[in-house]
Amino acid sequence: MSLGNVVLVPLASPTSADWLGRLAAMIAMPDQGEVVAVTVVRPDASPMVVEEAQTTVERAAQAARASGAPASGQIVRDRSVAGGVLEAAAMHEASLVMMGWQGHSTNRSVFGELIDSIMGRSTVPLAVVRSATEPFDRVLLPVSDDHLADAGQRGVSLAVSLAERVRQGSSSSLLVVRSGTGHDLPEAVRDLDRPLLRMEGAFAEVVGQVARATDIVVAPVAPTVEGLRNATTHVAWATPASWQLVAIDVGSPPPPNVVSAVEDAGMVVEPSPAPETDSPHEVEVRVVIDPSAPDPWDDLERALARVGTATRGHLVDDEDRQVMVGTVEIMAVTSAAALAAVMIELDEVRLRLGLRELTYRLTSP
Repeated sequence: MSLGNVVLVPLASPTSADWLGRLAAMIAMPDQGEVVAVTVVRPDASPMVVEEAQTTVERAAQAARASGAPASGQIVRDRSVAGGVLEAAAMHEASLVMMGWQGHSTNRSVFGELIDSIMGRSTVPLAVVRSATEPFDRVLLPVSDDHLADAGQRGVSLAVSLAERVRQGSSSSLLVVRSGTGHDLPEAVRDLDRPLLRMEGAFAEVVGQVARATDIVVAPVAPTVEGLRNATTHVAWATPASWQLVAIDVGSPPPPNVVSAVEDAGMVVEPSPAPETDSPHEVEVRVVIDPSAPDPWDDLERALARVGTATRGHLVDDEDRQVMVGTVEIMAVTSAAALAAVMIELDEVRLRLGLRELTYRLTSP
C-alpha cells in the first residue's frame, strides 16, 4: 500500500482542521489517494456535540478538496477516543494517520495521553504535526548517527517520503541536515539527492541552529529511547517558532515503551547564562567542489567577509571528492550565534551557486 492511499486525520478541535486538511492532501495527492477526516464522540453525545463534530470534519475535508485531494468526513461513536481512531483506521484501511500536536511533552508522555495511546497500539505509520504562526517555505530534514542503524532506516524512509511530498505540495525548498561527526547518510537520504548541510553537535542542538520560523522540520524517529526524545521533545524545545512533523513508522515490532522513552524528557534544563560581551570564534567551512564548475570560493569569501575575517580557501582530498576548506573568525556572544551568523550569510550563496554540500565546524571555543 502506498503512503498516500488513505490519509486519516483525527480531529479534536476545529482550529487545526484547515491546516491538517491541507497537509494531508499534500501526502495523498502523489498517489491519487484520499483524505478522511474523523472526529470521535461518545455514544450518548448530544445533537449539538455531533453537529459541532460534523462541522469540524467537513471543514478539514473542504480544505483537503481545495488543495486537490478527494476528501470526506466521518463521525465515529466510541467511549474511547483512541479506540475510535484505531477503529476508523482499520475501517478505511488507512495508509497514514496524521494528527495535530501542541508541541508539549511531560515526564509521563511524549505527545500527550491520547496520541501516545494511539502510537502504542497502531500498526499504521503516523505523522504528528505541530503548527506555527508563519507559513512554511522550506522543508528541513535532519538525520544523525542514530538513523544509520538498520532498524532506523524505516523511520528515515517514512520521513523522506513525507518531506518530499510536503516539498512538492507546498512548492518549498528542501534542505538535509546531517548532525554529528560521521559522514555516512541513510540510503533513503542519499537517494533523495538534495542540498546537504553538515554540522557537528547534538541532533536537536543542530536543528535549533539551522531552523527558521518559516521551516517545517520533518524529524524521523530513531529506534532508541534517546531517538524518540530527540525527534519530539528536544526538537520542539529547539525550534519553538517552526513547524514540526514527527515521522513515526510504528509497524511491527511495536515501538519502545512510550512512558519510559520520555522519562525526564519534560524536565527542562535551564541554559547557562550567555556571556554579556562578544568573543572571537573561528568557524571552518568545507565545500564539496564540482571540478566542472567555476571556483566558488571568491563568492563565499566575499559573503564571509561581511560577518568576520575570512581566510583564503585551500583544496583537500576527501576520499573521492575535492573539498575547499576555509575559515572565518567572527565576534559573537556564543558559539551557536557564530555558527548561525555564518550559515545565514552563506545560505543565499549556496542557493545561487547550486552548492550541494556544505559543512560547518567550530574550531575554537
